[in-house]
Amino acid sequence: MSELTLIQEQLQELLEQKRALEKALQEKQDQIDSLSQKNSAHIEKLQTKDGELRACRERVGELNERLDSSQKILAMGNLATGISGRMDSSIAFLRGNISSIQHHFLALDQVLKKQSAFIDINKVKGRLLRSYVGQLQAITQGLNIPSLLRDIDMRIEESADAMAVVSKTLADLNYFSPSRRGYFVKDDVQRSLEQALTMAQRDLPDTVEIRREYTEVPNIVCDTERLQQALYNLIQNAAEAMPRGGVLTLRLGNQNSMVWIDVADTGPGVAEHNREKIFNLFFSSKPTRGAGVGLYLVKQVVDEHGGSVRLESTDGQGCNFRILLPIDGSPR
Repeated sequence: MSELTLIQEQLQELLEQKRALEKALQEKQDQIDSLSQKNSAHIEKLQTKDGELRACRERVGELNERLDSSQKILAMGNLATGISGRMDSSIAFLRGNISSIQHHFLALDQVLKKQSAFIDINKVKGRLLRSYVGQLQAITQGLNIPSLLRDIDMRIEESADAMAVVSKTLADLNYFSPSRRGYFVKDDVQRSLEQALTMAQRDLPDTVEIRREYTEVPNIVCDTERLQQALYNLIQNAAEAMPRGGVLTLRLGNQNSMVWIDVADTGPGVAEHNREKIFNLFFSSKPTRGAGVGLYLVKQVVDEHGGSVRLESTDGQGCNFRILLPIDGSPR
């Protein structure tokens, strides 16, 4: 075989390899074009889905706003219903007591008038005197004046309690006022606790002993006014749990990045079936005094401060409410 023929064969072989490579390249290009078309379709689908997702998110946002508004309306309705019920109950109680007191005073007024007339007529002897004595005996017959006076005292005290419930409910409701805005500053927790105690001491019976167990704690970021209101509610709640007297203990300390406050009493404790409901709005285990707002407000205030509050109670062994507050936490 000549050298020229060998070269021709090699060229032919190279041409065939070239054609094979070109064919393979064309197949790859076709595959790439096909994938590109599919990717374009996928991208279009993704873009469509992304638009649908954005629309869904916007719709969810609108629904959340409507749900939030509905919940606020429902909460306001529950609030109004609860207020109305508590006020109506207290006012009806006051009306009943006032009516009874008026009846008692009318009876006493008759007795006093007859006694006054008796004193005047005593100067005149005879049948007139006997007549007035008979009238006086008829009026006072079956009328136990000492018992009547005790009943008046009791009804006045009960009326004062009912008015205290109304006043306390109205004071607590100031918390919900839209004009009230939280004002958070670095402040002294111990001073807030002492000021709350000072406010509550006016209503504390002499039979309640106050104990303080304080350790030095750093100042915290807080809304001083609302925090004092929450602490006042806890102190008042503890005092009401001990109508026959007991020990009210206030503790203060800190651990890591938190300050804790304890308000403890030696009352009967909270029944186990009520413990989960104790912070619910309008729930009260004291139907004759409680408005069911105070402890709810305590939890709301503590939540606003980024903290927590829990109840520790054993039947017959009193209660301890512990508040945990972050030292440098941001308000919610």
